[in-house]
Amino acid sequence: DYKEKAVEEWLSSIYYSKYYIGDSYHGLCFALIFHIPFLIVFDRKNSTIERIKDLLDFLSLSDRLIVDESDLNKINLIIKHDIDWDAIDKKISEKIIYSKEWLLTQLEEKKIYDVEFNLLEERYLSLYQDISRKNDI
Repeated sequence: DYKEKAVEEWLSSIYYSKYYIGDSYHGLCFALIFHIPFLIVFDRKNSTIERIKDLLDFLSLSDRLIVDESDLNKINLIIKHDIDWDAIDKKISEKIIYSKEWLLTQLEEKKIYDVEFNLLEERYLSLYQDISRKNDI
């Protein structure tokens, strides 16, 4: 009888594992956070495969994606090859900084846009009221 694990139990199973093998984007993310070596097995039903590929490509770890039977031959090589966690952490940190800066820029631009829009809206309402008053005369 299959029973889904609670989130805490699922995270704990990744945190305390010596190696993570799965097909989950979030499992991959937590393996990276917890510095757990991993293999990701391609599942055609997995709708997050593009995100997984993008993340692995960004981190130069795309060899850890097992797509088909031909990749099975490289599993022993991959398992023996240590991950440079310092390099991974550096890339992730740089991406976090970039993302925060991008988000702040977008929010500032929106704030400016909102201010400009509000001014335009006020001018429009004022003009509309003036025209309405003139038409009432």
